[in-house]
Amino acid sequence: MHRFPTTTSGRTMNCRVVSVLISAALGLSNAVAGQSSTSLETKAAGPKTFYADDRAGNNQVTVFSESNLEDFTGVCNRVAGQCSFDPQKVESFSGRFSVRIEDLKTGMDLRDQHMVGPDWLDAAHFPEVVVQIDTVDEVKK
Repeated sequence: MHRFPTTTSGRTMNCRVVSVLISAALGLSNAVAGQSSTSLETKAAGPKTFYADDRAGNNQVTVFSESNLEDFTGVCNRVAGQCSFDPQKVESFSGRFSVRIEDLKTGMDLRDQHMVGPDWLDAAHFPEVVVQIDTVDEVKK
């Protein structure tokens, strides 16, 4: 879990990205540590690519927002992107995932309208959140 300070229109929000279930889906919990490169216990070798299609609506990102006024959870079921890695070298993992701000729902319509407005996330100027993964290190079992 990582904390990302986000500033929009002079306001600061701390968001914790809780789950992009990449590691569970790829079985990274089976990684073997202690080698120059970490490999999964599988016969597969060579680069593999996995896709998240936002049109399917079955991918999910959850975001917690903590502020002085209220804490709330936002959920987006439309995650787009892809990742690639070699199962024999988990450190080769790279990827790019995105969610559209307007697809993020908190369970309260009025809060959702405020959240995408210019005083908060400003979806008109910043329509999506992008997570880019370029390098992976310190892979452990």
